[in-house]
Amino acid sequence: MTESTLDPQVSAFMSDILSDESSDFSRALLDRAVPYIWDFSSDPVVIRHTARKADPAWLELARSRFHVFFRRSTPAETLLYVAQSASDEDLPRAEEVLHCQGLLQVVFDQVTIGARARPETEIRITVRERECLRWCAEGKTSDEIAIILSLSTHTVNHYLISATKKLNAVNRMHAITTAVRLGILDINSVL
Repeated sequence: MTESTLDPQVSAFMSDILSDESSDFSRALLDRAVPYIWDFSSDPVVIRHTARKADPAWLELARSRFHVFFRRSTPAETLLYVAQSASDEDLPRAEEVLHCQGLLQVVFDQVTIGARARPETEIRITVRERECLRWCAEGKTSDEIAIILSLSTHTVNHYLISATKKLNAVNRMHAITTAVRLGILDINSVL
């Protein structure tokens, strides 16, 4: 599915290009991991389409270059931003494109993912529960966490079960990811 603010016909064509494996655009999406410039008019799929279509608006679009910014790529989907510029405009330096990509990622996170705010009902995780979750996130077993924190294994399991229930999670890993998402647990902090 393609979301766009472009004309519906252009959006449909962009979807077609993405699904056509002979397109420079679709091949570049598979090969590249950083922003790049896509010369719309030199793409073989665009050339074939332009030969069939004499619409002046389409011909103007065909003379464009696009700056392609990746957001996230998974086996299921690729999210990207594409910015259009006239073909005769000066191309930005690679550093400028990378800087823009970083800014777009921040904006994307703020708009779609939202700030990592605490939920409306405050979840109270104790210091010990947080410590146990943090060590669990590092791959430690209950026995290992017990040794590290000078607690019994039973007590460590109690803290982990309690935190899991408070976070409305189904298991320890779910509790860890929920705590990270809510900003309760920082897995990048020094232990």
